[in-house]
This record gives sequence, structure tokens and C-alpha cells, in this order.
Amino acid sequence: MDGKDALEWADLTLAMDLLAMNSSITPLTPLVQGRRPFQWVNWEAAKLLETLRESYLLQDDPTRVLQDAESLRASHIRLGSAWQAWARLRDSVVQQINSGEQNPAIFLDAKPTDAWVLSSPWVMKYYVKGGPLSNGRTGFVLSNANWDPYPMTNDIEAFNLAFANMAVTVASRIDRFNDRGPTAFFTVIKPTDVLTPEQYARSPHLSEPFFTYLDVWKEIQVLTQSVPPDSSGSDFGVADLEAVSRLKANRGLKAVDLFMQLLSYDFITSTYWLDVRKIQTPARSFGPAATAAWTAFRKVVPWQLDQDDREPIPYGVQAYHFMKANPARTFMAGITTPAAPASPSPPPRMAK
Repeated sequence: MDGKDALEWADLTLAMDLLAMNSSITPLTPLVQGRRPFQWVNWEAAKLLETLRESYLLQDDPTRVLQDAESLRASHIRLGSAWQAWARLRDSVVQQINSGEQNPAIFLDAKPTDAWVLSSPWVMKYYVKGGPLSNGRTGFVLSNANWDPYPMTNDIEAFNLAFANMAVTVASRIDRFNDRGPTAFFTVIKPTDVLTPEQYARSPHLSEPFFTYLDVWKEIQVLTQSVPPDSSGSDFGVADLEAVSRLKANRGLKAVDLFMQLLSYDFITSTYWLDVRKIQTPARSFGPAATAAWTAFRKVVPWQLDQDDREPIPYGVQAYHFMKANPARTFMAGITTPAAPASPSPPPRMAK
């Protein structure tokens, strides 16, 4: 569930970044998406369009750039790909939970005629004929390796990698909003172009993210390195193979939490710029979902407050706790989003 919550926040925060950047929504349009029909990517683009449907990004703006930085234009592709990896992992976990891992495995009422191999002399050695103690029920007792948690464990690691390939866009997007350069190339304006000195002084300054988020991003990068396969060839028995699934799963849990930390810095950046854009052009609308998340967060981190009166807690930490306490779906109520792509055909039922 943590992975899904993080992805839902990534959806909403990306929409807020596009609003904060005054972005072009042309990459999300059906014509563009139809040229590259990857279902999960197309679904992500459609969700974003619905989230932005009532926003000012659908209106003409002569100051809007033709093409955003690639980290904004391609974010929906990386995010849709991460959703695809999550769905595959979800299906693998469900199948793993509902599968049999016992060794040996007992197959009640199975008959030699159920499959040609079952009637072979070797397998027939493990056939149990029914008698008084089993009330006449027959079956097989067969050795197996169903305890090996693959392919699920591969899907765990694939999800970690998909998360990192999405997280790099978040790290880049944060930096696209910085105002440290001589010109505001991506945002076109700097906050000080529209804020009074007093407004700027009393706002939640954005200097903090640029000293913190890269540290979080670097830790996510470390987790992209695969856990090496291992074996125990020195074992004198049969236990000579390691699955290392615990290590891979722990990395996945850590990656999701680190991503939420990274996303919190993206969130404080986008909410800051929503205030700037609103002051720049008061008539601008951000749509119901972004507006709901923005206004709710402003109750935690006010837009205007003397710095000495603010909580002595980093804005990123406050944003992290806000996002953990308030699932993104809370703010998406009323937004009609398309149904997710269907899962692959259901797996066959487990043999009894």
C-alpha cells in the first residue's frame, strides 16, 4: 500500500509542478499519446489531463514556453512506467500468497490419468492408493521447489528500479524551479519579480530543498544497484540456493520511503510556486485537486508568516508528514480519472 500511496502522490505532485511551471500540456494530449500506445503511460497522461482539466493551463498564455525541460515533459512516461511495475508486482504478490509453497506437496484425489507424466514408472512411486485410513482417497506426494519466490523477487527489484527511474525526474524538476541563476530560464519569472520585499521575506523560502533533496536522491541511486544472486555451494545437503528476497524487499520499502522524502521537497516547491503564480495572475485556476492539496498544506506551512514565528522544523519534514497523513486520493475526490489498464489474464487456479 505504501508504494501505491507514493505513486498517487507522485501523480498529484506532477500535476502541481506543471501548474507551478506554467507548462504546456501538449505532450499529454490523445494525439501525442496515440503515437506511442503504451497503456500505462497513456493512462497516466489521461489522469493528468483530467486533474488539470479546470486549470489555467488549458487557456492561452503568450508567456508559456513551447517545450518544458525534459524532466517535466517526460515525467508522465516514467510515472506511468512505475505504475506498470507496481501493477506487475501487485499481481505477483497476490499469486505468490495464494500459491502452495510446501515441500513435499500433497495432491489429494489426483490420478495417474490426469497427465501423461503422472503415469510414468518414476512418478508412480509417489502415488498413494486409497485405503481404509484415507477413506479411499488417492493422490500423490511429490517433492518440489515451489518455495523459491521467483518471479516475484525479480518483480520487487524491477519495481525498485522503476521507482528510481521516476525519481530522477523529480530531482530534476525541483532544480528547474531554482532562482539562483542570473535569469529565470524555465519559470520565466523569479518570485521577486511579482512578490513585494515583505511578501518574499514572510514566505517559506525555497533555499532549503537545494541543500537536502540531492542527499535523498543519492541514497535512492544507491538502492538501484541489484542485490547479487547468491548460492551456498559449500552446503553438504540440498540447501545450496539463496533467494535474497528479504534484502530486495527491504530495499524496496526503503526506496518508497526515500521517494516520499524526495517528493516532499518537490511538494513544497510546487506549492510555493502556486502562490507565486496566483499573485502573478490572480484569475488563475489550478483545478480542484491541486487547489485542495495546496490550501490544506497552507494550514500547516502558512504562505505568509514571520520567519521567527514559524515552526523550527524543516519545511520538507513538515511536507513529508503532511503527505503521509493525507493520502493524495483525499484531494482527488470529484476528479473522474480513467480506469487503470486491466491486469493480465488471471493465473490458473492452484492445483489441489
